[in-house]
Amino acid sequence: MTKIQNPVLPGFNADPSFVRGLDELGNTVYYIANSTFEWFPGVQIHRSYDLANWELVARPLDSVELLDMKGDPDSGGIWAPDLSYADGLWWLVYTDVKVTEGTYKDCANYLTTAPSIFGPWSKPIHLTNSGFDASLFHDTDGRKYLVNMYWDPREFKHPFAGIELTEYSHEQRTLLPKTSRIIHQGTNVKLVEGPHLYKLNTPKGEFYYLFAAQGGTTYTHQEIVARSKTLDGQFVTQPRSFEGEPFLTAYQSPFTKLQKTGHGALVEVGGVITNDVTKNQWYFAHLASRPLTNPESSQIDPRGYCPLGRETAIEKVEWNKDGWPYIVGGKQGQAEFDAPDLVQPEEIPSHHQGVRDNYKLPLDFQTLRIPFTDNIGKYQVAEHVEGKYKNGQSDEWNSFGQLTLYGHESLSSLFTQAHVARRWQSLEFTSEVFVNFCPSTYQQNAGLTAYYNTRHWTFLNITNSGSGLPHNIPDVDYIGAETNKRVLEIVQVDRGVSSHILGATGSQVLIPESIEYVGLKLVVSKNKYHYEYTFDSSDSSAIVWHKVGPEFSTFGLSDDYTLETYGGFFTGAFVGLAAVDGTGQGISAKFERFKYIEK
Repeated sequence: MTKIQNPVLPGFNADPSFVRGLDELGNTVYYIANSTFEWFPGVQIHRSYDLANWELVARPLDSVELLDMKGDPDSGGIWAPDLSYADGLWWLVYTDVKVTEGTYKDCANYLTTAPSIFGPWSKPIHLTNSGFDASLFHDTDGRKYLVNMYWDPREFKHPFAGIELTEYSHEQRTLLPKTSRIIHQGTNVKLVEGPHLYKLNTPKGEFYYLFAAQGGTTYTHQEIVARSKTLDGQFVTQPRSFEGEPFLTAYQSPFTKLQKTGHGALVEVGGVITNDVTKNQWYFAHLASRPLTNPESSQIDPRGYCPLGRETAIEKVEWNKDGWPYIVGGKQGQAEFDAPDLVQPEEIPSHHQGVRDNYKLPLDFQTLRIPFTDNIGKYQVAEHVEGKYKNGQSDEWNSFGQLTLYGHESLSSLFTQAHVARRWQSLEFTSEVFVNFCPSTYQQNAGLTAYYNTRHWTFLNITNSGSGLPHNIPDVDYIGAETNKRVLEIVQVDRGVSSHILGATGSQVLIPESIEYVGLKLVVSKNKYHYEYTFDSSDSSAIVWHKVGPEFSTFGLSDDYTLETYGGFFTGAFVGLAAVDGTGQGISAKFERFKYIEK
C-alpha cells in the first residue's frame, strides 16, 4: 500500500490551495498551489495523480504584467493564492502585499484564468484591497463569490475583522460591492484568515462550509470549520466534541512531528465529484512545520526553529453523523498513513504543453521580486549528447548547465538583486557550484548564499582584497590582505547587521592566479551549516574540499528567529547563486555544475 508521508511538499511551501480537476488529456488530477511571497515567479504549483507523489510543474505569475513586486518588503508579495477549476477554466486568485508591518496592510487581490494549468494566463483583473488570503467560490447556480479576511486599521479594534464575502460578476469582470458582508468573525482565538468556502451534502442536509485558519502562523496556529444553510445566514462554528474544535491544530501536541498545523483546503477524492460527504473520500491539505529544537531550551516553549519554513501536509478527513468533519488520527495531524487507491494514468501532459514560457531558469529556481531578464543574466541549458553533456562531463556533474549573472545591488536590496536560488527541502544536504569571477574591487562579489531574507543571510563569495584605486594612504581595507588579489570572503548579515568574517580577522583565502573556476560548497547538517571551497575543478569525485569560516546556526534562517525581532517571517531558507556589483558596471560571473544533494 502506498503511503502518504508528511510533509508531501517539503521545504517552504506554505498556505496550500488544494484542488481537483482534469488535465489536458482528460485525466483526473490534483494540484496544490502555494504562497511564494517575495520570490518570483509568483505561486508554486505541484501536481499529483495519487496524493502521495508530487511534482513541481508550474509557476504561473511569470511576467510583470501579472505580478510587479519590485520594492515589496520581506515576506510581502504573494500571500495565500487560491486555485479553482470551473467552467472549463483554471481560476487563480492571489494577493500582492505591499506593507507587512504596522497599522496598515496595503495589498491588492487579483484574478487570472487559463484553459490549462500551464497557461496562457489572462491579464489580471483587480478585485479588492480590503484584506488578504482571498479565494473564489463557484456556487452550483453559477454565481461566484470572493471570500477574504477583512482588515481593520483602527488601533482600538482587532485588525482581523472577520471573513468578508462579495459576489463576483465574471461578465462585468468586477466584484459587486453592494453584496459585501462579514459572514464569520472566527472565535476568541482571533486572527481569522485563509478562508475557503464549499457547498456540501451531509446527513443533516445541505450546508455551506467555511474552512478558515486562525491563531496566527506560529505554534498557536489552527484551522476551524463553520457552516450555514445559506450565504445570507449566520455561520456557526463546529461545536466541541471528542473529534474536536478546532478542526486541526498541534498547539496542544508539542511533541508531534508536525507543528504550526492549519490553513488549508478540502478536496473530494475518488470517482465522480458528488459534493456529498457520505460518498467518495475526503482529504485536507494544510501547512505545517518541523521544528529543530535547541537542546538548551524547552521543547514546549519555545518549541524550536523551522529553517525549512512552513511546508504542506495532507490529512484524511471523515465526517460524523451530524455532518461535521474531523481529521483521521487526531486533530494534530499524522506523519504517515495509507494513500487512497488511485491509478497513475499511462500518459500525462508535459510541464510546458501549450505554455507561454517566459521563465528561463530550471523550475526549481526563483529570483527575488523581479523576473530573470537579460539585464540580470543568462542561462544556458546543458546539451545532452549520447549519455553525456556537450562538454564531455558526466550527467551528475553538469546537468545544471551554465548560468551567467551580471552584478547588481546587494543581497539586502528590495529592488534589483542578481540572485537565483532554490529552497532547502531537507536539513541534511550539500550544495555546490563552480564559479568563474574576476573582480577588480571589493565592491564586486559572486558566490554561494544561504539566504532567508534581506536581513538574514550568509554569502561565501569571490571578491577583491583591496580596491586597487590610487590613494595617499596604505591599503588597510583588510588586515593582512594583499592588495588587488582575488580572495574568498564570507559575509554574514544577522538581524540587519553585517560582518565580513574572514577579512576582519585577516583570514581571507587567496585564490591563485592560475585558477579559473573556484568550487564553493554549502554543507547543512541539522542545527548547523558551514562552507567549503576547492581549487580543483576536475571532473572527479575525488575532489578535496576545504572547510572555510565558522559553523553557522540554521536557526538564523528561520521564521521563528526572524519573528523575535520583527514581523516579516513567512518564508524559508534558500541556497542561492548571486553576483553583486556596487560600482554599477554589472560585472559578470559564470556558474557551472550546480548540485543540490540530500543525504
